[in-house]
Amino acid sequence: MLPVIRHFFDSYTSLYTEEHFSLLAEQIENGEEDITSRKNFRGHVVADGCIIDPKHKKILLIYHKTLHKWLNPGGHIESGDTHPADAAYREVLEETGVRVDYVFDEEKTPLLLHIDSHIIPENPKKWEPQHWHHAMTFLFLADSTLPLPDVWDEGVTDCRWFHLSEMPSDKRFCAILDKIELF
Repeated sequence: MLPVIRHFFDSYTSLYTEEHFSLLAEQIENGEEDITSRKNFRGHVVADGCIIDPKHKKILLIYHKTLHKWLNPGGHIESGDTHPADAAYREVLEETGVRVDYVFDEEKTPLLLHIDSHIIPENPKKWEPQHWHHAMTFLFLADSTLPLPDVWDEGVTDCRWFHLSEMPSDKRFCAILDKIELF
């Protein structure tokens, strides 16, 4: 998985030269093979999906049970995942029940929309110290007029479509919104 992550990271940082990820860059440069392992408490890559309905200008978000905030659906890359975009797809389906379509770039690979490194607080229930998540956000399409399932993943307390103008106004969502507008 490390070569795939390195490729996406290099492509992304060549496009967005103003964005810097010193810890992630160091981990990739050092060849950390466990860069996707949730047991790597230095920091690990996770995958999430930015699901939009361009026709209705909506985005699908989940309310995270533990973090108590609206997020893109996503999570840890598992050992059976062969690509971070496939992990994002799997997580979107698990957390929302919504089937999505990939968006591909000019190289016919899933479109990496955003990278964000952020701190995950300590979780004593899981015996996890505070650590970094390096989130790779892939762009997906879905139809917001279809009904949402009533049952979600256990870590999700709500799932809903927001108009793009109603997105939470934190730094990460503002960066994602700016990039969505490019497409």
